[in-house]
Amino acid sequence: MFFRPLLSITLPLLASAFGPATPLSVRNDASPLMTMRVSQGDLNRRGKITQMLQNVKSNDDPKAAIQSTVLTDKTAGLLETCNENVRKSLLYKIQALSSQYGLVVPSDFGTPMPRLEREALQTQQAAVKKAEKKEYFDKYKVDRDARVAVRRAAEAGTEADKKKKAFARAADIESKKRDKEEELKQIEKDEQLKLTATLANAQEDAEKEAEKVAEKVAEKAADA
Repeated sequence: MFFRPLLSITLPLLASAFGPATPLSVRNDASPLMTMRVSQGDLNRRGKITQMLQNVKSNDDPKAAIQSTVLTDKTAGLLETCNENVRKSLLYKIQALSSQYGLVVPSDFGTPMPRLEREALQTQQAAVKKAEKKEYFDKYKVDRDARVAVRRAAEAGTEADKKKKAFARAADIESKKRDKEEELKQIEKDEQLKLTATLANAQEDAEKEAEKVAEKVAEKAADA
């Protein structure tokens, strides 16, 4: 009960200060070009084509410029992707400008294909793309398998070469070991022969010395 007088005083003050609220049914037309039916993409395409038409008007040979820049597949593609209202407006401008120079715009220029034809074309394009994709991956798989086979063969060859070199190195070490053993045996044999010869010479010298001593003893005995 206490707040009712306060609200009755405050609301008129707010209305006089800020103005009445904008009704929800009133559309804000601050930007007349942007509506719910025209997307930013349509605005961009409309801007490109409008600028194209302006450039044609300022060209030295407008007729040739229309044929080379306006009545082209690229422009038709832009029109096909436009909103219906935008497309009709741009087509009207193109037809009006072309008629000034005796040019006729094809009836299907910039007009998108009917839904059934478009779906059939999309299905056909999808089938072609799928076949191309399958061909690409099949070729890639064949190339990959070939590369893998070559790499594995090279790795196998490298491994075989490594084993071969290891066997050769082991055989060389074994051969050098045998040669060293033979050399040591020969040295030992030579030393044994030298020792045997030295002992034989020493024994021979001892026998000669014993014979000399015996001869001297015999001579002394004879003299006595």
